[in-house]
Amino acid sequence: FSRDSELSKYGQTGWSLGFAMRPTPSGMRYMHTGNNSGFQAYCCFYKEKKYGFVLFTNSEKAFELYEKIGKILDDEF
Repeated sequence: FSRDSELSKYGQTGWSLGFAMRPTPSGMRYMHTGNNSGFQAYCCFYKEKKYGFVLFTNSEKAFELYEKIGKILDDEF
């Protein structure tokens, strides 16, 4: 999956062993989300940089929280 692929041009993601893969200016971002009634989760990491972010909530507003946290952590997440 390269930055020049058709998926990349349209903001789509490829998948690898259950993780979405998205090329970013910060490197390849691996992501996974989960959503059950009343619970949401998000995780992403950069394998090459050896860091990531995990968010588990007992709420259906995880992505609102994630957007606020993302402003603090910058666009890498």
